[in-house]
Parts: sequence; structure tokens; C-alpha cells
Amino acid sequence: MTRVENQKQLSLLLDSLNAQNQLTNCYFIGDEWNELINSNSLYFYASGSNLLLFEYKSDLGFFKCYYFISDDSEVLTFRYEAPIVLEIPFRSNMGLPSREFAYLEKLGFQQHIRRDLMYLKNPNLEDFFFEKSDFQIRIVNDYSYAEQISSSLRETFDLYTGDLLTTQEVKTSIQNGELLGAFFQNQLIGFLKFYTKKNVSWIGHMTVFKSFHGYGIGKLLVFDYLKFQKSIGVTIFQHWVMSDNVAALKMYDFFGFTKMNKSSISLIKLN
Repeated sequence: MTRVENQKQLSLLLDSLNAQNQLTNCYFIGDEWNELINSNSLYFYASGSNLLLFEYKSDLGFFKCYYFISDDSEVLTFRYEAPIVLEIPFRSNMGLPSREFAYLEKLGFQQHIRRDLMYLKNPNLEDFFFEKSDFQIRIVNDYSYAEQISSSLRETFDLYTGDLLTTQEVKTSIQNGELLGAFFQNQLIGFLKFYTKKNVSWIGHMTVFKSFHGYGIGKLLVFDYLKFQKSIGVTIFQHWVMSDNVAALKMYDFFGFTKMNKSSISLIKLN
């Protein structure tokens, strides 16, 4: 791997590719590339008409890979010092992207996690009734919870594809009013992180601490999240969920979420 030094170097690399019949999982725009270059986090490996770009996730200790493959008969060999993870989006009704799989498996990647995109539009929240409980759901506005939330994410979600958040990123979510907490006797027992993009509200992460599983707290969090977002005019909701997470799929089905025709699968190459 070689570090990308500047935008001009990256532009030359991308311009040298043959875009015809190209396989790629990369849909970045310029500003995002610039941020990675400026933080010395972007690396590349180029050979023939193929290019791999690597974003080093320093807080998690692995590389996230973006590929541009025009010649899938060429097997790339490169040195790397940390695990490499990549994600392939695809249309669910088209089946798994077999051409990408076949090529990436030749490079030493193995299938890791599949996720499906869920969708809900303008739910009628009057259809749901929850008995009064001792649990309180409210927006988290205290930065002192940030480290606890960041640590719980690392314990709950997959290291490589869970998009884990640093303590500082959690603080930013708190600052933006994008973190809903579940409390019992004024102690945090679960949370739901969300954000809004182009008038669509997304659930980023949701977890309930183990000692409080089985009390329906996940449903309370989702209900209050939908209620809060609808109160400010948001009516479209989406999120990704692991395909084999039966409990989560059942809960989201309870609220009327349905699968969209879009999935993703991650692959991993361990060192």
C-alpha cells in the first residue's frame, strides 16, 4: 500500500482506469476524499487497470476498502498490516453479486455480514399502545454519557461493519440532539442513535443493556423515536439491519417496516 499524498495524485489514479464494464463499490464524492487525504488516512494499490483504495480506520485498527476492478483475471497481491473490510451494495432481487464474490475470494476475502435496508413511511402511531412503565425515554443532553455509550457499542456491534462511534462522535450526536436514551431510576439502560439526511430519518445504532433485555425497551425507544421525528415533520424512515437478526426484524415488523430492494454484504481479509 502507498499513501495518497494529494487530490491530484488521486485524480490521476482514477483517470487511468478503464470505466467500461468496471466493478466498484465506491460512490464517494470529492469532499469525502479530500478529508481522508488531509488526515493521512487514504492509501492505494494500483496494478494494470485495477485500483484498490484503503481508508485506515485508526480508532478501530482496520482498513476499509473501495475497489475499481476492470480486469477480473488479474489477481492482485499486496502487503497489508491490518484487517481489510469492504462492503458490496446490491439489489436484493438480483441475488448476490457473484462476479465480485468470485474475484474478491481470489484475493483472499471471505463473506462476513449481510444487511438489508428497511423502510417505513408515515406510520400511524395511534395504532400502538404501551402500558405505563418505570422506564423513561428522552433525548440525551448530557455529555457524561458519551464514553459509556461508545463502550457499549464496541461490546454490542461487530467491530468491522458496525460503524462504531468514538466518544467524540457520540458527543457530536448528543450536541446535535440525535441520541435518544432509555432510563431506569435515572440510569441509562439503552439508547437509539439517529440522524436525518435529505428528509429521511435513519437509525444508526440501537442497543439495550443486557440486564434489561426482555422488558420491551427496544420497542419503547423505536416508538418514541418515530414520535419525535414525526413531530418535526419527518415521515420517511430507513435503516440497515443484519439479515439474521431475527429479534430485530420481528420488532421492526411490529411497527410496519418492510424490506426494500437493497442489501449489502461485507467481506473481510484478515492478516
